Parts: sequence; structure tokens; C-alpha cells
Amino acid sequence: MQKVARNFFTLAVFYALAGMALGLQMAISKDHAQMPTHAHIMVAGWLMSAVFAFFYHLFPAVAEKTLATVHFWL
Repeated sequence: MQKVARNFFTLAVFYALAGMALGLQMAISKDHAQMPTHAHIMVAGWLMSAVFAFFYHLFPAVAEKTLATVHFWL
């Protein structure tokens, strides 16, 4: 796995764990005030990072370019 793909995958795992922890906290407390935050963490964080990791894994020539690293850090 290329470095950029691995970085995006690691970030996706972090967002997934954060989203699951927030969802579990909301379920236990029965206070769903943070549902928009939970949804954004899961969609913008986990899903998009996983899609980018999959893309860079499928296209290693693109992952080798400097722009891929810039994409990760922005």
C-alpha cells in the first residue's frame, strides 16, 4: 500500500472510531443533540477518507505525485 493510501486509511480508521464513540455515547445517554456532529464525522471523515484511500490504492501512479501528499495534508 502506498504511503498516501495508508495515511488516508489510518485517518479513516481514526474517524470511524471517533464516530462510533460519539454514537455510543449518544445512545447510552439518550441525548442526540450531537447527531449532526456524528453524521459529519462519519460521512466527511470516515467515508471520504476511505474513498480517497481506495482511490490512491487503485491508482498508484497518481499516489506517487506530490499533489497526492498535498491532498492528504490539506
